[in-house]
Amino acid sequence: MATANTIDPAGALERLGAELPNLVAARARTAEAVAARRAALADLPLDPRASVVLFGSWGRRELTRRSDDDWALLVDGPARGGVEPEPEVLAAALGDGSRGPGRSGVFGGRIFGDDLLSRIGLDADSNTNLTRRMLLMLESQPVAGDDVHRRCWEQVLDGYLEDADRPYRPPRFFRWLAVLDDPDRRGELESLTKETAHESAVFRDVRRHATELHRGLLVLLFDTELLPHVREHGIF
Repeated sequence: MATANTIDPAGALERLGAELPNLVAARARTAEAVAARRAALADLPLDPRASVVLFGSWGRRELTRRSDDDWALLVDGPARGGVEPEPEVLAAALGDGSRGPGRSGVFGGRIFGDDLLSRIGLDADSNTNLTRRMLLMLESQPVAGDDVHRRCWEQVLDGYLEDADRPYRPPRFFRWLAVLDDPDRRGELESLTKETAHESAVFRDVRRHATELHRGLLVLLFDTELLPHVREHGIF
């Protein structure tokens, strides 16, 4: 099963010798700030089915001094009361000062996993719910309750992938991510050579998803007459 926050394009560029001083500095700044948050929360009572999660530039590890302090208490399961800590207590522990969560109300409170999972593609799937779900998948960083964060992340991914009969199509990016992050499939890919690659069903599957993503990006970036079809078929 895929693992949250494993893609590191900057790391790949660094290994190739590219100079990325601003990004490297942002990574160091983020690591220091995350460690401080973990320390601040170490003695705070935390529900066993909850995780304190940071979003946006925190999840990308690109924190700047102007970054919003987008956080939420992610709770595995249905909406319920009595989940510790209370948002006000959590805000105080996180040092929620001049740059707190954005004003949209998307973050700065509780997010229940069942809300993220049960509304995918339905009328009740609001912009707020979609934003939370996408940022959980793509730009999130736990600072307490790491296992809960991972479990919710995997549940949402499974929710997109498990039922092909639903009236929406799973984003191809998630399908591609699931293939690449499966340890057995990744091991097979790493063992292939140029001569043996086309004999591998896993390689052919990954290549097909990558080709679909590439075509979709070209359509979206260059806004051709195919754009409505790209949106209809839910490439992303």
